[in-house]
Amino acid sequence: MQKPLCSLVEDRSLVICSGAGGVGKTTTSAAIGLAAALGGRRAVVLTVDPARRLANALGLSHLPNEPVPIQGPLLEGAAPGGSLHALMLDPKQTFDALVRRLHAPEEAERLFQNRLYQNVSGMIAGMQEYTAGEKLHELAHDPRFDLVVLDTPPTRNALDFLQAPTTLSRFLDERVLRWFLPGPRPRNPLLRRTGKLVGGALGKIFGEGFAEEMGEFLATLGELTAVVRRHAEEVRALLASPSARFLLVTSPLDEALDEALYFHDRLRELGFPFGGYVINRVHRERPPLEPREVTGTRAALAEILGEERASSAMDRLEGWYGRERERALADRRALRRLRGLGEVPTVGVPLLEEAADEGILRRMVETAFEFR
Repeated sequence: MQKPLCSLVEDRSLVICSGAGGVGKTTTSAAIGLAAALGGRRAVVLTVDPARRLANALGLSHLPNEPVPIQGPLLEGAAPGGSLHALMLDPKQTFDALVRRLHAPEEAERLFQNRLYQNVSGMIAGMQEYTAGEKLHELAHDPRFDLVVLDTPPTRNALDFLQAPTTLSRFLDERVLRWFLPGPRPRNPLLRRTGKLVGGALGKIFGEGFAEEMGEFLATLGELTAVVRRHAEEVRALLASPSARFLLVTSPLDEALDEALYFHDRLRELGFPFGGYVINRVHRERPPLEPREVTGTRAALAEILGEERASSAMDRLEGWYGRERERALADRRALRRLRGLGEVPTVGVPLLEEAADEGILRRMVETAFEFR
């Protein structure tokens, strides 16, 4: 029987996990990748979370900027052909790698030494989000993988990531860049005066000669500008394609659910394909205690502890059980808020002991259930 987490990625080549911070989104993303690998997929998980927790859960001391294979007990019993790789985004290494791919070694090194290359890149709106898109583009075209699982930043930052390809494409539009590139100015007098104003403003803000330096810098990028624009446009198309699926990771807490509902609305506005919810840290359902069982347990404890101590112990146990049962009922009442959005796949992951990272991903895969 197919595992619930595995069913979420069926017939998709890209899964994007989004949600509020603190809901276990990164770990859940890795568990989804593991479920796919156990089911026979060749999955890679890309995370932007710099915490070492995920690396520890995967049996590694750290995650590099390039995919590393995950092996050992975690993949035990995987279907034939199944594999799992993981990596953590390093924005600078990703951008530098693109430069190296498109330029001769000596030209790339010259760019790396350029003062503007070292400093101006941080000024480009959405640069960090763009590099996540660039790495996503790279992985989506890597023949080693048939599934990419992307763990995005928390909701508000994830929206920056989703809109970064459009923002970057506009910034790199030739009609914008030509104001900074060396060469003849436009013939139109109004446009020519506008260009001078742009250059003057940059000079006042960043110092004399900055606009010219920036023009020289952008001109040296050559093929990079065109490639960056093309990749940004392809990433935007990929995110909106039928091969992609957005999953919202949340918890039963009201604020996390509010974030999930907000993000659901934004996905719809942006035209991205919504695939369902993963509800993490759900308290297990517990049936009411049967009076006969309570009486029998109390009598058994009395023989061991005596009447007084047995009665005290049973009161504490009943109180704990009642609180856990009420938490489970409250979780399900809260989660039914999501059901009002229609019949979409909704998978729950029980609250698990996470004191030790080892084995947590496998337990998440094995204990996930379809929420109804």
